[in-house]
Amino acid sequence: MTVINKIDTHHHIIPDIYRAMINETGGDKSGWGIPQWNEEYDLQIMDRWGIKKGIFSVSAPGVCIYTDKMKARKAARAINEYQKTLSDKYPDRFVSLGSLPSLLNVEGCLTEIDYAVNHLGVIGFTVFTSYASETPFNGRTVQYLGADIFEPIWKKFNDYKLFIFVHPCPGEAKPISDIMVSCAADFTFETTRTALHLVSSGYKTKYPDIIISLAHAGGTLPMIHDRAALCMAMVDKNTTAEQYEAAFKTFYFDTALSSSKSSLKALFAFADPTHVFYGSDIPWAGESITDSNTKSLQKVLLDEWEDKEEGKKLYDMVCYKNAAALFESRGW
Repeated sequence: MTVINKIDTHHHIIPDIYRAMINETGGDKSGWGIPQWNEEYDLQIMDRWGIKKGIFSVSAPGVCIYTDKMKARKAARAINEYQKTLSDKYPDRFVSLGSLPSLLNVEGCLTEIDYAVNHLGVIGFTVFTSYASETPFNGRTVQYLGADIFEPIWKKFNDYKLFIFVHPCPGEAKPISDIMVSCAADFTFETTRTALHLVSSGYKTKYPDIIISLAHAGGTLPMIHDRAALCMAMVDKNTTAEQYEAAFKTFYFDTALSSSKSSLKALFAFADPTHVFYGSDIPWAGESITDSNTKSLQKVLLDEWEDKEEGKKLYDMVCYKNAAALFESRGW
């Protein structure tokens, strides 16, 4: 019998209004295809994989598919209001992370943050690793999350002490081939780039009350954190490699598509073990991948971990104890 206790912080929904938005703007461009989803199906697969509560969000491309600012704002509001109906209907199973228009639409984001927090019960928001515009800022058309223009948004997030889920999206790099879809490798690099940018910009330490959770075990950050810290400190004479390393360790991480033994070994060698959450990536990863990822997490930590007692402790922390403790401390 499956024990239903997991708290899933990487849990997507695809309501009909969002599917219609994607189709209206030319259809799915990821190469992955839009999976089917409805709330009954979601609850069934949650029970199958032992997920007690889903911290749900809308995945990339989000409402940024609309270049018209007002249309994007209306789309974000529509999705956020739908999410409230879902979390109100199943308060013990779903918690909402709101959607925002492109962060380049600073005024629109600030307005939606206030409304969604104060009226729709969100505990935070999903943001994407970068945002593109036709007009360059600081000489770039793609802005990562540490960009100057985004500071009012990060300040607002900090004021509300929100949970911010950083989800990858296509950035400056384009897939090399049709088979090498963005989620195969580029998404991990995009997550790493934006994490380094958040730290090098100073936002990660300047706004410490934000919980920033990086998707997919933080991309490649667990593998290159020491190299990144050393190289960045060589250029930035005001910050030591040790200070950069300390800032990197304040991030939170999920295990979506990242539960092989090598991935988990790298993650736990680097991360604060209380900062790791279970992630399913339902429904975008597909049932077979989510099933394999969930079983691998259990197998690696409960059967293959060298220290069996430590492995069992880590498994319980990842599956529910870490998220439960954090959410209780924040009143979520």
